[in-house]
Amino acid sequence: MLLSGFVVLFNGSNQPMYDQNTMESAVVIQNSNIGQYADGSNSQGGVYDPFNQELYITNSCSNNVTVVNAFLNHSVANIAVGSDPYGISYVPYDHNIYVNNHKSNNISVISSVTNTVVSSIKLPGSPQFSVYDPLTQELYVSGSEYNQGVIWEINVTDNNTFYTPSLPFESCPYGMAFDPYNGYVYVADYTQNDVYALSPSGAIVAYIPVGEQPYGVAFDTSNKMLYVSDYDFNGLLSGCPQEYNVSIINTVNNTFVKNVAPGTSPEGVTYDPVNGYIYVANYLSGNISVISPATESIIQSLPAMIGNQKGPSAIVYDPVLQQVISVNDVSGKDSTLNYNSVGGIANKYMDSTATKSIAYDPENHLLYAGNSTSINVYSLNGSLIKSIPTSAAILSIIYANNTVFAAVNSNTAQITIINTDTNSVTKTVNLTYSSPDGLAYDSRNNTLFIAFPYNNDVGVMDLSNHSIVKNLEVGICPGALTYSNVTNQVYVAQHDENIHIINASNYVNIFPYSVPGSCPSEVIYDPNTNFIYIANSGNNSMFIINESNGNFNSSLSTPFYKVPLGSPQQSIALNPSNGLIYIMQSGTDNVTVFNPILNKTVGSINSPYLSNSGLMTYIPGDQILLDPNSNNYLEEISPAPTFNVTIGVKTLIPAGNTWNLQIQPSMDSAFAQVYSSSQSSTHGVFLTLPNGTYDLNISTSYSKVPSIHGDFVVNGTEISLNYYNVNFTESGLPSGTIWYLNLSNGQTYKTTSNTISFQEHNGNYPYTVSTSNKIYHAPASSFTVNGAAVSEPVTFSLYTYSVTFTESGLPSGTTWSVTLNGTTESSTTDTITFSVPNGTYSYSIGSVSGYTASNLNGSVTVNGNNIPISITFSSTSPLAKQPSSGISRIELYGIIGAVVAIAAIGSAIALVRKRK
Repeated sequence: MLLSGFVVLFNGSNQPMYDQNTMESAVVIQNSNIGQYADGSNSQGGVYDPFNQELYITNSCSNNVTVVNAFLNHSVANIAVGSDPYGISYVPYDHNIYVNNHKSNNISVISSVTNTVVSSIKLPGSPQFSVYDPLTQELYVSGSEYNQGVIWEINVTDNNTFYTPSLPFESCPYGMAFDPYNGYVYVADYTQNDVYALSPSGAIVAYIPVGEQPYGVAFDTSNKMLYVSDYDFNGLLSGCPQEYNVSIINTVNNTFVKNVAPGTSPEGVTYDPVNGYIYVANYLSGNISVISPATESIIQSLPAMIGNQKGPSAIVYDPVLQQVISVNDVSGKDSTLNYNSVGGIANKYMDSTATKSIAYDPENHLLYAGNSTSINVYSLNGSLIKSIPTSAAILSIIYANNTVFAAVNSNTAQITIINTDTNSVTKTVNLTYSSPDGLAYDSRNNTLFIAFPYNNDVGVMDLSNHSIVKNLEVGICPGALTYSNVTNQVYVAQHDENIHIINASNYVNIFPYSVPGSCPSEVIYDPNTNFIYIANSGNNSMFIINESNGNFNSSLSTPFYKVPLGSPQQSIALNPSNGLIYIMQSGTDNVTVFNPILNKTVGSINSPYLSNSGLMTYIPGDQILLDPNSNNYLEEISPAPTFNVTIGVKTLIPAGNTWNLQIQPSMDSAFAQVYSSSQSSTHGVFLTLPNGTYDLNISTSYSKVPSIHGDFVVNGTEISLNYYNVNFTESGLPSGTIWYLNLSNGQTYKTTSNTISFQEHNGNYPYTVSTSNKIYHAPASSFTVNGAAVSEPVTFSLYTYSVTFTESGLPSGTTWSVTLNGTTESSTTDTITFSVPNGTYSYSIGSVSGYTASNLNGSVTVNGNNIPISITFSSTSPLAKQPSSGISRIELYGIIGAVVAIAAIGSAIALVRKRK
């Protein structure tokens, strides 16, 4: 399934570029190739739900409904339904999607809130298409019962089913539309070639003849006209198809007005209320016809098919993006990706002999490749459509307004002009100077700027009459040119180390930017950064000029700087799909990828096909750059692979509250755009992003949820960032104390209350906490978010320091004690330690029998340090008071005992002698 978006072209002031009365000068362009999805087969119908901003596409062969977020180009769900789902309707009454299952004779009811089937309505026959009447809250369903056409009415408040009056025999009702002015439902009868007008009472009040096999129906609320596509499939099979038509019916009097001839086999029809156009999906011709109701004629044909794949079968209006979306049943484009890197992919795209320059026409999806003898016209699948001979080599070629302009380097220099509708040369303009080179188209003034390197001149051609209106002398050897419709200036790359600037309105040379040391080979303008980027063939650096002010005078210094790339550069191009700049480097097989938002290189692409490359061209449908080279084929430079990213806030923000999301790359991302959105749906936002790191910011109108700031990393797989509340509650701090929470992802929070609340997605988060009151602390830890809110307690406590008392003088094993600040501790060792916060504390030493302690009482002040205190015990016995002679007490007692014994013996001997 391929989805493509189309919008009316707007100018820079966002005002429509057409007359509101006639709408004749509007231009419809392809807004986006929304995507190809392999979720279903044989897509048949589509409907848009403005409530959740999603598309619902029925796939009749795979029996499912694909849900696509068209804003983000992302498939968000694949819902199994009944057999052969066909028509589909959105009912705003209950925000449900009603899917008509043709072969299983039922209607699947899908809740757009949950994207799940919530009920099934059984029918006695096969439903086909449907339309909702908001006035009666009834769904009208066309179908068949026993090979007879029927219309069922379903009351969506209770899903009760009723019949309308009988339809004509062998009728086959198909497409339907509701007219809110008369309350009628209009039904296309595929076999009777009529449109029925069904009144609110259920009666058929008119039969309006139309073309062969009417299929789709759309109502234009501005002019009360009905538009009916006439498919004529039987005529196609027989080989004698009638003229395919869109029949126009006036619903005021229920009369046929006229036929308009669209493409082959028109099916889906839709009305765009913004520009007033009718869009018709032509299945077999693979295009979309745009009808102007003002003139009742086809004003434009839009391509809506890839290669030989099937064309659009259904078409849906998206009121949010104000675009029309075509639904094609296609298979994916075959492609072999050869070389991959952070920056993108290089791949051989198709053969193209000696191509020097290429241009792409987004209207007809054809490539125009200029070589030495011709301009070859190719389809995007590589088929040569036509070869247009030229008198000499093509040096440069560009596309503008259904026209290709080619600079021809013949003896008489020329600009060859090709009409891309007919692919034929409409005019050849001879030039005064020789060897025209770079070309630039000024979309504001409809002029073509032409560089003449050998004449040091830039010519200005008025494309209204194809005449040269001005020749501007510039610097030496001007080559590549680029135009900015933001500054309305032309930038000229010159070989005299200058970038020349020309005012595109009055053709006045403003002044040259001096870029010393450079030899500019190509120059581009980036509207996202308002910078000029210059590739240099004679310098190893790319130069960047800041053009942010948009006004210049010669007194200003040149605000340029260089980005070293290691080798000279051949060409440079911007890919608008990802905002990256791709630089082809001379003599290498390398493309350097530069991120202008990060202002750094983020990767490179290597391929042997890249040598001797030419000027690159962007293909918007495929979002690729094509590069001609000397190997006789075109090289495809594709963006890096992307991965699904889901951002959800469903558990945080009640439905109905607006939330705003901004995502931008940081560090190393191969993505150079800032994504911003605002929505009230809580289903989430879906993006596809390449690998890299991204900053995220979420704000909301819901007052209970503060702004969310963070980052995330895409690394080769899809990620889901569903956010949940995280609540930290502290205890232990004095009231009003400031405390801080620091997460490992860089988020920091501060408060004086006892709670900190924020939001994080699933993951593990280490953290630290601190406080302004430095006498308190709390331990570091981590929390995990896993699909639910998290509550994390934090307990602060005072910092403590040790006060250690160390005794000496007591016999080993003696019990002693200390009382500090009213707390008593005892020990049989020589130390007693207390843990206390800062402060001044009194202490006392407990008494020990027979001993006294030094500084028996005292005080100690703790101020952020551990405190040691020494206590000395002394014995209170008299012997303990004798001067020390270095003899231990035991030895002393032994000596005393020996002396006493000797004295006793001596007394005994003396007594004996006296007796004698």
